[in-house]
Amino acid sequence: GNPRKFARVARRVAQHKPIVAIKAGRSAAGRRAGQSHTAAAAASDDVVDALFQQAGVVRVTAMEQMLDAARVLSEQPLPSGPRVAIIGNSGGPGILSADAAEGAGLDVVTLTADTEAAVRAAVPSAASCQNPIDLGAAVRPDQLANALTAVLAAPEVDAVLTVYTDTAVTPTDEVMDRIGAVAGGQHKPVVATRVGAPAGSITSGTRTLPVFTFPEPAAAALAVAVRYADIRRARPLAVERPTGVDLAAARRLVTTALRAGTEWLPHESVRELLAGYGVPVSPQRVARGCEAAVAAAAELGYPVAVKLAAPGIHKSDRGGVRLDIADEAQLRTVAAELGGAVEEQLLLQPMAAAGTEVIVGAVQHEQFGPVVMLGAGGVLADLLGDRTFRLAPIASDEAEAMIGELKLAKLLDGYRGRPVVSRAALADVVARVAMLVDDLPEVAELDLNPLICTADGLCAVDARIRLAPATPRPDPLMRRL
Repeated sequence: GNPRKFARVARRVAQHKPIVAIKAGRSAAGRRAGQSHTAAAAASDDVVDALFQQAGVVRVTAMEQMLDAARVLSEQPLPSGPRVAIIGNSGGPGILSADAAEGAGLDVVTLTADTEAAVRAAVPSAASCQNPIDLGAAVRPDQLANALTAVLAAPEVDAVLTVYTDTAVTPTDEVMDRIGAVAGGQHKPVVATRVGAPAGSITSGTRTLPVFTFPEPAAAALAVAVRYADIRRARPLAVERPTGVDLAAARRLVTTALRAGTEWLPHESVRELLAGYGVPVSPQRVARGCEAAVAAAAELGYPVAVKLAAPGIHKSDRGGVRLDIADEAQLRTVAAELGGAVEEQLLLQPMAAAGTEVIVGAVQHEQFGPVVMLGAGGVLADLLGDRTFRLAPIASDEAEAMIGELKLAKLLDGYRGRPVVSRAALADVVARVAMLVDDLPEVAELDLNPLICTADGLCAVDARIRLAPATPRPDPLMRRL
């Protein structure tokens, strides 16, 4: 009913007690399709993940996973990091455990030479002392306990996953009891698997060791503990209003447009609204017909880009974008091809320097209120799906964290000779867009796509804004229900 209040309360609670959530509705059925890239993307389940992440809630995808996570969180200490060591008596399950751990986001750490030597000293007959460790089918209970103690003492290890398979030559119950005894005296978490046996627990002293049937759910539950430990270490970031924002002028512009029945803001109004929030937008001129286009290009300077000026359309889908127009003759040809002689308005801009294209967007989500998105931009925005979300408004540090979550972050850092782009400058734009959509709930959808990022700065060369009357946030009827 009130996602913002939920997020604030949950964030405080999560500093002391883990909150694990499962939410239905992950499928495509019932999702709202929007006309902008951001609105379409925000209809996905990723927005739920964004809410939970900011609220300090750990999300799982299945009821069994929720119960598994609860066992580990309640029975073991929190890990100090994602580095996990895997130790067992069979190579195959050990490798499967390593795959499961990495798939769950854990780091199957490379053990130091000292740690490997300590394991070898404990079990001279071990098949492999590298992670995942295979102690061999004939390992004795005391040897396994000594090896586990050595691994838990390793500074490069944050948590241990034991994977034991019953054999005819070792007393399995004694092995499991020794694992429980070692784990009970440690400050690092241990999660055990007894392959094929019923799930259960082993109590040693005041601590209980969770035992799983297979390594995959054990690794997934340990990964939840790692995520919650990250939440405990993090602290909520303060949101500061960006400088140079003219909120009063922005409200007047939006109110006037809505009274006039405007849905998609014209380009001049889009540029004015964004400039009022300090968002860098390319210079532009709107022209109808060839002569007006020629005059506009002369004012802007060649080379220019020419686009269809109708708001609310995907210009590239209609063949409505022409780049690197070098002179008047070429411009007249392009203007005629695009219908600019009579029917269509054309948008002219100076050609922007080549750079990394990103999309920054925002939307008023029907459940969660204002949401901001950052992702790979241009024509790849929908194709790659490389994007991340937050609930608005956000702190600049949170905006920088969004950048780090993207695959294209490497491109911004100079990957393979590309120019290095200021992450701080991009984070500032994201924070300003988030503040805009939080200040102005009538801004239903906003796309900066692409926002071209170069070493010299950032510039939005295409921007769209859709307005709609705002509904109360949160819906008072929803709250009463």
